[in-house]
Amino acid sequence: MSGELHEISAAIGELRGEVRAANAQRAEINRKLDSVVQKLDGLSPMVARLDRIEPMVDEHERVNQRAVGFHAALGIGGGVAGSGLVAGALALARKMGLW
Repeated sequence: MSGELHEISAAIGELRGEVRAANAQRAEINRKLDSVVQKLDGLSPMVARLDRIEPMVDEHERVNQRAVGFHAALGIGGGVAGSGLVAGALALARKMGLW
């Protein structure tokens, strides 16, 4: 009987040790989670700022694309007009006998 009692007592002691280790591990995990939560809470002002800035950036990109299109059209128009002027000047020079 005392052998059984000793085995039970040893098993209880072993279980207590495992519970202590598990509690210590849980406490460490909770500390790490608290640190993560604090860091994430610190990001909330940045998220709000990005939410406020994002529509402005989208509008800037839209306006920029319109400007790029306008400049391309202006360049094409200028090229056509310039080539027309050169062709007209050459035709006039031929008529006048200069070319």
